[in-house]
Amino acid sequence: SSSQASSPSETSPAGRKGRELQQWRPAEDQLIMEGVARHGTRWAAVAKDVPGRSENAIRNRYHRLKGAERARQAAQSAGVTVGGYRCRK
Repeated sequence: SSSQASSPSETSPAGRKGRELQQWRPAEDQLIMEGVARHGTRWAAVAKDVPGRSENAIRNRYHRLKGAERARQAAQSAGVTVGGYRCRK
């Protein structure tokens, strides 16, 4: 549990088990990608590098990021200009 209070713009309504859902930060995305490069898809090992996130949350986020990367590459190869990616979840 973090000792910092989150601002309303950084939290979503309560998720499972009544916990507040925190928006993903770019720094966490970077930690996930670095963790997968280092540990592969051993989610427990990757989760140790991303405090406050469960193994399942990290796995799901990783798959969302990879899906967005594939969509961006497909759009670029089709000649469509795409901006940066921001996951809505």
